[in-house]
Amino acid sequence: MTSADLGVANSAASWRLRSTLAAAGLALAGRAGARMARAFGVSISRSAVLRLLDALPEPEVPTPRVVGVDEYAMRKGRVYGTVLVDVETRRPV
Repeated sequence: MTSADLGVANSAASWRLRSTLAAAGLALAGRAGARMARAFGVSISRSAVLRLLDALPEPEVPTPRVVGVDEYAMRKGRVYGTVLVDVETRRPV
């Protein structure tokens, strides 16, 4: 047991269980992540899986150097949207 584990000794779930459930939640989202957890033998609600995902830190995203703007119509002539895209990685900003 390390000194980092001492602070969570009274917690309901260990850091290893939380990280495993968070990984299942990232891969499968709420309801499917809860079903996968049941396969692990852990009873958890889909809301709790989503709370684990909300608690994760945001990944560091590099600042885009080249940005493209694209407009699209969700419904012809009615609803329009605009999206900013990092041209180098081809991902939305």
